[in-house]
Order: sequence, then C-alpha cells, then structure tokens
Amino acid sequence: DADGRKQTHDIIFNELCAGKVLDASREDLIRLIEVARAKGADSVIFGCTEICMILETDKLPLPGFDSTELHADAAVRFAVAH
Repeated sequence: DADGRKQTHDIIFNELCAGKVLDASREDLIRLIEVARAKGADSVIFGCTEICMILETDKLPLPGFDSTELHADAAVRFAVAH
C-alpha cells in the first residue's frame, strides 16, 4: 500500500543510500513482507540495489530474489560463454 511504499522509499533513500543499516528498519521491512504474504504474495524481489544491504534472501518469511545478484550472475555467465 501507499504507506508501505513510502516507508520502503524512506529506508532506501534516507538510510541505505547514506550507508545507514538499522535493525529497526530491517524489522519494519520484514513486517511489510509479512503483511504482503498475508495478502497472497508468494515471494519478494529486491528490485532496488540497496535492499541487499539490509535484507538477506534466506532470512525472509517468503522466498527472496536479489536482482543485483541475479544480474551479476547472468553477466558472468554471458562473459564466460563468449
């Protein structure tokens, strides 16, 4: 919802982009994931490169996909194959 998007935006741009990784913000993001799960979400995509600074895909209440890691892996596979 709008409040969750604002909260996530604020954590990314006011904290993570400034190098601040706060436990309270991690707990807030996990709560947002739990709310999404209750509404039917089945996974979490880290669509922002900073999210992996505060969350770990294997420590979430849902399966997580780190887009930075996935893109880096794909780039390495492409580079090695060519």
